[in-house]
Amino acid sequence: MSEGAPGLRAVAVSPREVPGHLAYLTAQTALGWLSVLAVIALPLFPLWAHAAANLEVPLRRAGLVAPPPASRPTNDSWRVMAHALTSIPVAAIGTVAWTILVAAGGVVVQAPLRALADQPVIGGASGPTGPSAAVLAVTAGLLALAATSWFAVVVARVASGIATKTLWTQEEVLQAHIEEMARRQVVMDEAAAGERARLERTLHDGAQLHLAATAMHLSMIELTLQQVSEPTTRSQLAKHLEAARNENERALDDLRSVASGLRPDAPASLTTALTRLVDRLPISGTADVDIPPLTAEVEPALLLIAKEAVTNALRHSGCSAVTITARRVMNQIVLTIHDDGAGGVDADRGTGVTGMRRRARSLGGGLTITSPAGGPTSVRVTVPHSGTDPD
Repeated sequence: MSEGAPGLRAVAVSPREVPGHLAYLTAQTALGWLSVLAVIALPLFPLWAHAAANLEVPLRRAGLVAPPPASRPTNDSWRVMAHALTSIPVAAIGTVAWTILVAAGGVVVQAPLRALADQPVIGGASGPTGPSAAVLAVTAGLLALAATSWFAVVVARVASGIATKTLWTQEEVLQAHIEEMARRQVVMDEAAAGERARLERTLHDGAQLHLAATAMHLSMIELTLQQVSEPTTRSQLAKHLEAARNENERALDDLRSVASGLRPDAPASLTTALTRLVDRLPISGTADVDIPPLTAEVEPALLLIAKEAVTNALRHSGCSAVTITARRVMNQIVLTIHDDGAGGVDADRGTGVTGMRRRARSLGGGLTITSPAGGPTSVRVTVPHSGTDPD
């Protein structure tokens, strides 16, 4: 991709983006004029600046321009006041843009009506009249609407970019991208698991049943074959019937193999899977699991969290032992992965930690990490459990 591509993307405007960006620019315009009033009442300006900074988050979350970083905006007074001051020129530009949009819209609507009434299309009593003048006025109005809408979208993007750079550090913006990537990975994993389960059910309930029914029909044909009196014909038919039965059995075997292969890592239970996980570790590992059977949604997610936590411990902590415990505590399943490594894990950084937290949240639970410098590290996952056995 050429170096000019990012610049082109910055000014490329899709029609479906216009309403949201106009709404964002309108909000920023209102905030800008309020900032003018707050500057006049100087003692109130810092308070207003903090409030305006916090308003940036719900505006972004509404999907008007761009999602905000995962963290809250800064509390640094100088940075939030700089953000409030930058909204003042945005407010001036937004006011001009909306004035042009309203005026151009009025011309587009009124020009044909004034031409039909034989009144001047634009201007005073000496203004142009007639259909030709109306066509020119409507064309000019539509061009003004398109150009101003494009300009408003670009201004909204620039304003949101300035707000991001002012209220969030570059590290926080990058962390937001990591959070989004981890969220998308969790969604993709869940979608893939759901699709594999759907295909398995389709094969089991569809094709496999049809092949089983075919085997039954072949058996009925074999019974009918006994009524054929001519020996040569009966022998040939029996030979073909046996070949058809063998092919049907092979098809059933292949189908079962494909269906089971859709879940190659599916263990008999989470207990079995966690035990296998620690048994295969190159260091000392212990699994102490005492939980009831869980649903097909919960068990794979907890297993993936445990695998990610163990992988992180092996890669980064220099640990010599890992312990996995899982218990049912009242109405929750509590999974803990403990290692004796160097510790110092940042619970708010890294795609691994983010992915584990996203998986826990997708189950309605949560994840906490205790990892002081020098160790040890404990990853604790809690998910709700109704107390009823899965179907």
